[in-house]
Amino acid sequence: MMATGCAIHRVRVDFTGFEKAYADTSNRELLLNLARLQNHDPTYFFKMGQITSAYRMVANLSTNGSYVIQGTTPGGGNGTGGGTPGLSYESDPVFQFIPVNDETNAQLLLKPIPAETFYILYEQGWRIDQILRLMVDRIEVTTPTPGGVGCNVKTYRNIPPVLLASGDTVVPLDPEQLQGYSTFLRISAIAYGLQRHGDLLLRGISTFVPLDPNAVGAGASQKQSGGASLPAVPDGISAADIEKAAEKNLTFESVGGVMQIGQRIVAPKFYLIPPKTTPSTSPTTHSEYEPDIDAIETVLGNDQHLKALKEAQVLKGFLNALHDGFTIEGDTATPQQAVDPCPVGKQRASVHLVLRSLIGVMAAAAQEQKFYDVLGDRDMPIPPEPDTPALTFNQSVPDIERIPILRIHWASNGSAVLVPPAQPLIELSYRDTHYLIADPKIATVPENEYWNRDVFRLIAALTAQVTVDISKYSVPDILQLHAN
Repeated sequence: MMATGCAIHRVRVDFTGFEKAYADTSNRELLLNLARLQNHDPTYFFKMGQITSAYRMVANLSTNGSYVIQGTTPGGGNGTGGGTPGLSYESDPVFQFIPVNDETNAQLLLKPIPAETFYILYEQGWRIDQILRLMVDRIEVTTPTPGGVGCNVKTYRNIPPVLLASGDTVVPLDPEQLQGYSTFLRISAIAYGLQRHGDLLLRGISTFVPLDPNAVGAGASQKQSGGASLPAVPDGISAADIEKAAEKNLTFESVGGVMQIGQRIVAPKFYLIPPKTTPSTSPTTHSEYEPDIDAIETVLGNDQHLKALKEAQVLKGFLNALHDGFTIEGDTATPQQAVDPCPVGKQRASVHLVLRSLIGVMAAAAQEQKFYDVLGDRDMPIPPEPDTPALTFNQSVPDIERIPILRIHWASNGSAVLVPPAQPLIELSYRDTHYLIADPKIATVPENEYWNRDVFRLIAALTAQVTVDISKYSVPDILQLHAN
């Protein structure tokens, strides 16, 4: 009975111990890979598979007794006896470690992160500036030319420039890259301001995309992109036609008076709010969407982190670029964009983000610190854009973004002394360098108090996408550790 009662407590203790060991092992592996990437070494991934533990608890009591007669006197004798209690406990945990080196997981590491992941993280309330700086490789802004023929594409890359050192002088190898990088940081600060003040809205836009935009009309033979013929669309579409189309996720709709077969695509898109109330010309039509740029600029201009951008006219230009919203990796609901990358219709600009791969996310997080510290320490001048004043790096970047995306090495590359870190989450040594995940004891910007821990947690959530199905691995590919 005593052994049975102890078993419950033993399971609780082992559960807590296994959970802590799993957390520490996972954090250590992630930090070790980040340290490898900072030194441009290859990464390696292990996944912990099943953890099994067999418990055996046995209790016993051995007894013996004897009675020895002494002499001839009746009743003369001695009785002897004794008992020996016994209790044994045995625990046999087995841990399985799986090297993640198959083709499927390699593709997950190298392919761009799905756009749905970006949208889900935003919907869950993650800071959009952290998502942008971690997951986005570049922002492409396409604007029509003044003459209306063709368009201009401006790319802002989320990569600090390579720095050339000559004695005490440090200059960027590509000044335009420094300009684009500082602009990306400003965009991240403005996007976070829009999120914090409730002026950025994520909505799904439903658009009908015909299989053949050049169809001649009802009754004509439709062609798929692969060349296979579809049944001709009659003037009167039967229920059977609709049912067959629905089985292939297709539908019939009238486009400009022409009945066409196609598919409804819901494309998520970010919009600015609140909209202006523009009266419609007809009581049967809806007014066009028109964000109140002036109202949003006033709100953001009073933000303590964005006041300098308003004075530099950067805020106004960015909001105008976002007038028609922005998407991830282009607007898939607009077929014309596949042929002509220029803005379609009344669009002032086409803005879309290009996402990194998972290994790209980790490499960027590990390597940005080295260049960022020098940029902030030297406060390098930035080549001015048209109609903007000449500024230095620290003057150009708002204080809330004046921090590397992730600091894992707490020895500054510049002359500035870093604020001592608080108790680290995890720490290790690699190539004679000490790495740790921690935040400064006193944050320069209160909103960034847990910046490093949050970014590390976000990277851990993204790496969890590289999952392992243990049933697909043969026994030799699984390392089993028996603990005594």
